[in-house]
Order: sequence, then structure tokens, then C-alpha cells
Amino acid sequence: MWTASSGGRTAGCNPLHRVAPLAAAAAVPEESLADAARAEADLTHLHPLAQDGAAAVAVLCRSLVLGKTWRVAVADAVASARLPETVTAIGRVPEGPAGKGGYVPEVLQTALHFVDRHGSLREALTAAIEYAGPANYCPVLVGAIGGVCWGVDDALLARFPPTVPVDRLGRLSGALAADWS
Repeated sequence: MWTASSGGRTAGCNPLHRVAPLAAAAAVPEESLADAARAEADLTHLHPLAQDGAAAVAVLCRSLVLGKTWRVAVADAVASARLPETVTAIGRVPEGPAGKGGYVPEVLQTALHFVDRHGSLREALTAAIEYAGPANYCPVLVGAIGGVCWGVDDALLARFPPTVPVDRLGRLSGALAADWS
């Protein structure tokens, strides 16, 4: 959220949307991931909440990539947080969605709520879109985190075609996956 008193520093959620590939990059050591996510967020969003939220999402996604359970991955995300607002947002996931805006704690709580409450990417994404609308902030993050949790099937790709050709996505994801072997 931008205010004049923030000195132009925004706590918008765009860094959360773009951090999943960093989490999938095996070249980034686990102990450096949160700091790398904060640094990446800092490129466009100077507010500490944007940076902290990106770190929490990156750690959550990395934990899932490593095969940890959802509960352990959420606990890892909490442990990576430096700000009480981030910890509170994650802790309030069971309470329900926090809102439809783009403010980091709100988007983080809302997206995690939909992933936490559903058993598949299709279910979580459908519920998030019904709640927030397709052009909103929450479904993007649900798609990224849910994709790590459950994968993306062909039916979802047909419903939400990527903006990059699927064969190119396959090559990119293959290159990321190769580093894990």
C-alpha cells in the first residue's frame, strides 16, 4: 500500500507473484533463499513488507519443492519472516480471506487460505477466482503456490493458457528441475 508517508515505498504484492521460480532454482542455497527473495523484491518494492512477504513465499515454495508437508512448509515460511505483519498474516490463514486488495499481508493470508482449504490446484484456484475475480492479486499467488503443491494439469492449462508457449515453459521447467538431480 502506497502512502505519501511511506516515502514511495510500496507494500504491493507483485514480488510475491514472481518469486516462485527463485524458490525452484537449486542454485540458490536454502540458507540464502529468503535473503535472495528479499533482494529480488527490493528491485521494485522498497517496503520491507513486500520483501518479507516475498521471502515467506519463496521459503514456502522451496519447502514444498523439497517434499515437505504443507504444515511444515507453512512453519518454515513463518520462521523466515522478520516482520510481525507477515507472521500474523500467515497465522490468520484459518480465519479466512483477508481481502481483495494488493497489500502484501492481505494477499498472503488470502492466497494461503485458499491453498490451505482445498485439495487440488483446480479447487483452490476456482475458489480464489470466485472470491477475488480473475484479474485480482490472490488467484495469481494461489496458482503459483498451488502449482508447486499439486502441479498443473492439461485441463488447467487449457482454461488458463500461459502467455509463454507451453514448449518453452517445458524447457524452462526442465532446466530448473535438472539442477535438483
